[in-house]
Amino acid sequence: MALSTISGTTGITDATITSAKLADFAAAVDLNGVELILDADQDTSITADTDDRIDFKIAGVEHISISNSSGDTIIKPMVDAKDIVFQQYDGNKIFEINDGNFVAVSGAAAGPGEIRIYEDTDNGTHYTGFKAGNNTASVAYVLPTADGTDGFQLTTDGSGTLSWSSAGTTLANDGNNRVVTGTGSGLNGEANLTFDGSTLAVTGAITGSSDLTLQDDLILDSDSAVLSFGEDNEITVTHVADTGLNIKHTATGDDKPIIITLQTGETDIAANDVIGTINFQAPDEGTGTDAILVAAGISAISEGDFSSSANATKLSFKTAVSAAASETMSLTSNGDLFLAGGLIDLKNDGNAVSQIKFYCESSNAHAQTLIGAPHSEGATNVLTLPGTGGDARLVSTTSTATLTNKTLTTPVIAEIDSGSTITLDATTDIVLDADGGDIFFKDAGTTFGSATNTSGNLIIKSGTTTALTFSGANVTGAGTLQGTTITATTAFVPDAADGAALGTTSLEFSDLFLADGATIKFGNDQDVTVTHVADSGLNFKNANTGDDNGFVLTLEAGDTDIAVNDVIGAINFKAPDEGAGTDAILNVAGIEAVSEGDFSSSNNATKLSFKTAASEAATEKMSLSSAGILTVADDIIIGDGKTIGSASDPDAITIASGGGVTFTQTPVFPDGSLALADLDIDGGTDIGADIVDADLFIIDDGAGGTNRKTTASRVKTYIGAATTIGALTDVTMDKASVGAGGGNFLYSILIDPASDGSAPDLDAVTGNANNNYGIGKDTFSALTTGSANVAIGEGAGKALTTGYSNVIIGGDAGDAMTEGLENVCVGVGAGSAITTGDYNVCMGRNALDANTTGDYNTAIGKDALGWLDGSNSTALGWQAGGSSAGASSLYLGYQAYGSGNSDEIILTGSGNPVSAGSDAFTFGKNGNRVYNQFNSNNNWTHSSDERMKKNIQNETLGLSFINRLRPVTYNFRLPSEYPEDFPYYDAENKNPKTDQLQHGILAQEVKAAMTAEGNDTFNGYQLANDGVHSVSESNFVYPMIKAMQELSAKVDALETENTALKARVKTLEDA
Repeated sequence: MALSTISGTTGITDATITSAKLADFAAAVDLNGVELILDADQDTSITADTDDRIDFKIAGVEHISISNSSGDTIIKPMVDAKDIVFQQYDGNKIFEINDGNFVAVSGAAAGPGEIRIYEDTDNGTHYTGFKAGNNTASVAYVLPTADGTDGFQLTTDGSGTLSWSSAGTTLANDGNNRVVTGTGSGLNGEANLTFDGSTLAVTGAITGSSDLTLQDDLILDSDSAVLSFGEDNEITVTHVADTGLNIKHTATGDDKPIIITLQTGETDIAANDVIGTINFQAPDEGTGTDAILVAAGISAISEGDFSSSANATKLSFKTAVSAAASETMSLTSNGDLFLAGGLIDLKNDGNAVSQIKFYCESSNAHAQTLIGAPHSEGATNVLTLPGTGGDARLVSTTSTATLTNKTLTTPVIAEIDSGSTITLDATTDIVLDADGGDIFFKDAGTTFGSATNTSGNLIIKSGTTTALTFSGANVTGAGTLQGTTITATTAFVPDAADGAALGTTSLEFSDLFLADGATIKFGNDQDVTVTHVADSGLNFKNANTGDDNGFVLTLEAGDTDIAVNDVIGAINFKAPDEGAGTDAILNVAGIEAVSEGDFSSSNNATKLSFKTAASEAATEKMSLSSAGILTVADDIIIGDGKTIGSASDPDAITIASGGGVTFTQTPVFPDGSLALADLDIDGGTDIGADIVDADLFIIDDGAGGTNRKTTASRVKTYIGAATTIGALTDVTMDKASVGAGGGNFLYSILIDPASDGSAPDLDAVTGNANNNYGIGKDTFSALTTGSANVAIGEGAGKALTTGYSNVIIGGDAGDAMTEGLENVCVGVGAGSAITTGDYNVCMGRNALDANTTGDYNTAIGKDALGWLDGSNSTALGWQAGGSSAGASSLYLGYQAYGSGNSDEIILTGSGNPVSAGSDAFTFGKNGNRVYNQFNSNNNWTHSSDERMKKNIQNETLGLSFINRLRPVTYNFRLPSEYPEDFPYYDAENKNPKTDQLQHGILAQEVKAAMTAEGNDTFNGYQLANDGVHSVSESNFVYPMIKAMQELSAKVDALETENTALKARVKTLEDA
């Protein structure tokens, strides 16, 4: 339908108008719900006559009208008591003209509402804005009805009514800083502030969502002042009056410890670099060597050059007496503990005797334990290890080791129970010497016989009755032969072999008397003999010359019902019969075989009990259990130079004659380490009092000789007599000289290696150049009034005059600086051109070395920002910024060169600026939205939208897979050591890296673990086309998450079981 004009009162109903031209409507057009689209190739106009208006209706009701009034455009709501609201596409209200006579600007999650009033220049690019704070209640301010007097300020009456008032005589309106006071207690736009001309004091708390920058000290005047960190203020640092600071994590959930991290800014850590230190500073005593020294400290020190795969670090524990603290103990990255003092005291909690366990080399599967004596022993003893005689070892009673040519002086043997033949075989005599006492024979602990020396005669008793008396060649029997002497010139012989016995079961001989050297022979071949050794004892011998024919002496009990603690056999050593007194006829020593339980057909556990005595009957002092455990009641002393060891390492511990102990392996303690609190030096961890003149020190003579001791007073006199450190002849320095606190150089130290050892020249200091610390030739040579500076290195800070709060470390670092303040220059030549520039940080050789007056730069890396003479730039990396760095720019990476423009960001060495959009950096395949992003909230994110993924399955690799992996350390082979068919075999050994210890896992073992788990798709393992196996460590995060979930489930189950067990125990205890 084509119409050129539609007029009159005729309506259009249910009609389609195609390519129509609508003009000059005289009546309403009702499209009956059909959308009306006005689409023109040029402008589209809606025009009303001069006296008419344009109405906008919804559902027949007028809502807004547009009309003309004397040339003004009037936009008028047509519904009473309704508002005009402007919304964003997502429905969020951004602007409202309210019927209640106010205009509202709404806030959102991104920030509060803001009204901007733009200037009349620069096309309105600058503006003055008003924002609402993070209010907890609504507030409206009523402006004054007239302007105030010059210099007046707006103040509130507490209910929102503002008025002009005088700022007071102590607040100057100098056009720079203005102080606004309020009735609130927080600095959220208002605060209770007072200013006395030099100090700005705040009453109440200071809070805010941005940084607070101070140019001087921050003083918290309250004895309970608190610094809070975090959006939820969960980390607090609270002042404890007259004591110190308390650092607390206020979150109450699990695993919420306080972590204090000391992180170095150095990017090139070399061996022996100090990564972080906690120092315990001596009080500032004003004078003397202890004035401001570090009295003790703990440092983390690198053990080698750091790299992407090596960060070996030791903990160094430093202490001091009357000097700067030096290392007295260290704990290496391998867990080795080194002590300078040489003495370890082990104390315990009073519930058990102190122990030292020495574990074997195979997964700590076995341990040998040294145990101290119990309190009941009531004595302090010393175990001295042998210092001479070559290597030696302690051998347990269950060991198969043979003791050869060892002399046991006055041994105490309580009992011998070998379970087989016991052979005493000597090249000369075997002597049993009871030292004037009797030799007893017992059965199951009951004496059934004895041998006694009476006036040179041997008395053999049965029980306590004398049976035989041997006097020379005569034998007197106490039985039927009593009073009758049987004399034989050769021998008593039966009428046939095995044909006769001496005595019968009812008629026994009493004593048997044999002459000196007499022999009793046993066996058809008389192969076992007992020979008397004149004035000594008896010699037991097996005359058989074949192998394994030792002499066996068996003590067999007649008891058929052996119970626990029954004595099965014993060898006693009896005191002589002195007629009276406690030592009259006591057993002074002995060896017993004692049952450890009731005997049965399958159990005959027996221990050997070794007994000794002083002035009482012998009691057990040592025992050897059936399990091979040797228990000693007192000290174990081995010969000088002898050893204590195990079967696998017989020389594990060697004890020298002076008591020094040498270990062939690293000692392993019960928890794998030795805590500092466990050290006990001569009965205590601290002397518990101040050092006095009479205290003794141990002094090394420096020539490898014997250490000497001296008093604290002599050390004090020696140090006090020196006018410079160079005068202390035992202190190794290169003629270094020291100028320290005093005059205009208060609280300062300057060490300058002058050639003559004289004190540095401080004549240039004209004012209060206090709190300066300098080390190096020409350091601070021009200083006049500058304070709080640190300069270390030849020429470091040599031109500094009035600059303050600078840190300059490195030869010629900051050597042109005169008036600069709060600069940090670390590295040879770092910041060497800075003269008056402030707040710069340059770390690395020649970093920021062209900047003269620029401020607020940060350059880290060799030659970083090395050609910039500007401000507000940051560079990190070798030559980052290059020769074309611009001001107010960021350069990150190796040779991340700039274009010379300001306000640019270079992230890699490509030289192409990478711009930032939407407050974030985006990397990756942005075209298909597979990307990684970093934003201003310090969050790294990567695309992981579920809508981008398919075939989503639960991770199958978890705890079992992780447990199959084996973390290892290793060294790379030389390329020439690779298999010749390996892709990177190199017979010429190009670029080998074999000396650095590596940490990781083996790709083939990862593949084996995957196979064991039935998984062949895990992308943490990769096999390249050239046949080289590799791993991607980042992909192990997800199996580790699964493993942690499985462990968490197990922990939950164990906690539930533990709770139930506790309840059961509580029930039992209550019963």
